[in-house]
Amino acid sequence: MIDSFGKAFRFLLEKPAVFFAPFIAWIVGAVVLFFVEERMLLGMLDIVFSQPPITDFTVAPLQFVLGYPLQVGLLFIVGLFLFGVELWALFAVVNFLKEKKSISASVGFAFNRIPQIILLLVFFLIVFLALGVMLWIGILIMAFNDIIGIICSVVLLLIILYVLLRIAFVPTAMAFEKLNLKEGIKKAASFSNKRLLSIIVFFAILSVINVIIGYSSLYLYANYLLSRDFAAIALSAIATIILASFNFSAMGSYYAKASK
Repeated sequence: MIDSFGKAFRFLLEKPAVFFAPFIAWIVGAVVLFFVEERMLLGMLDIVFSQPPITDFTVAPLQFVLGYPLQVGLLFIVGLFLFGVELWALFAVVNFLKEKKSISASVGFAFNRIPQIILLLVFFLIVFLALGVMLWIGILIMAFNDIIGIICSVVLLLIILYVLLRIAFVPTAMAFEKLNLKEGIKKAASFSNKRLLSIIVFFAILSVINVIIGYSSLYLYANYLLSRDFAAIALSAIATIILASFNFSAMGSYYAKASK
């Protein structure tokens, strides 16, 4: 499992064409954010500094959404679209990692899989909404009953973690094995069945790497927003593209070795 990170790093050095799909994904994301960036920032400032229209704690998330429908809707649509673009890049990188042919063929493969990527987005949306409801139920129980609430919340958090680990490799399995969504879910569930601890360690290490590089990228992007320093946005773009390429390559390498 640990050597997956080394293989991913070597893959980036040996096959620099792997950066192409994450680069395209970054360009698409940058274009979208260019047109909605100001509205998103104003929306977030409105949410932060205006009086929250929350009157009933038990239905606070619903009241929050109804209180800021345009702001939340814009953030949701943009976030969902950018997540879909990143999934597209993952499909291209993982396919390129497996086939080791031309990056154009892998990019074409990812374009051909867009219908499945859309279904994958819908699947993740349903799962995340269900897990969000479970998490909120746990928060409510903990708020109204100390001991029982803590126990129930811990149980719910473990269930949420378990579900996330079981579906974490659905996109990788679909890209690597060229599966549809239903087959990808089954394959990912089977893949994670006896590897939960290994997967936890894998994502823990990957998270540390992402925090280190991702924080730097976020800092540079924030600096660009404040000062319009184009050197900062260029460095942020490079860091983001390298990080995405590494993440997708590491997940593909781990899946390829562990699924043998």
